[in-house]
Amino acid sequence: CRKTDVAGSSPEINAGITKEILSGKRSPRYDMVLLNAGAGLYKGGKAKDIGDGVELADKLIADGKAKELLDRYRERSNQ
Repeated sequence: CRKTDVAGSSPEINAGITKEILSGKRSPRYDMVLLNAGAGLYKGGKAKDIGDGVELADKLIADGKAKELLDRYRERSNQ
């Protein structure tokens, strides 16, 4: 993809992009998130390799766990 396919913008637009990704909407941004999360899960010892991390990240988004975590973080940061 091109840089413009994954670039963000204002905080409001970025929040919307995040909601789309966490709702499972497939896009180059979604793929970028999976790759980065997969690498993080691998480095954090939660996946045997980056590919396994990508699969785990995809599952966490699909079952709503990633969105739940963001919602909890947002709720606590607004207290």
